[in-house]
Amino acid sequence: MKANTVINAVNNATAPVRSVAKKTYGTVKKSFLNEVAQNNFKKSLPAALICTGGFSLLSLLPNRKTDGKQNKLEKKSGTFAAVAFAVASFKKFFNAENKTLKNIFDDARKLNFKEGFEKLKTNKSNVIVYLASIIGVKILTDIATKGVDGIVNDVFEPKKLGD
Repeated sequence: MKANTVINAVNNATAPVRSVAKKTYGTVKKSFLNEVAQNNFKKSLPAALICTGGFSLLSLLPNRKTDGKQNKLEKKSGTFAAVAFAVASFKKFFNAENKTLKNIFDDARKLNFKEGFEKLKTNKSNVIVYLASIIGVKILTDIATKGVDGIVNDVFEPKKLGD
């Protein structure tokens, strides 16, 4: 097999993937430059900090092991923080200041996708930043939980299992 044949086969196989990745990167980058999305993100930062800090403190629960592994509750703290942040920041990101979640979901069922965007007075950029901030809160909470757990284990030197 000639080297050019292999190179052409690889290029033909990776070209669609590269184009999709490039378009996705451009869309996400533009989303973070959108002023409306940036303002909504800034409005939701206090909720993000509270959720990240509060749920990372779950690692302060009594822990009788020093192997560095986390309990089930500590492992799920990032998920809990992400869900709490998603609910708390929904009204900040979307036009839903004077509505309850039940009313919002009832309205959403009656609309199609495009009408829902118009009614919420949002766009694709706002949704992308909202989803990225939820993922960020989960990751930061997981990191903070492990950090607090490590500090607690160093300072208090809890007893090992079996002691």
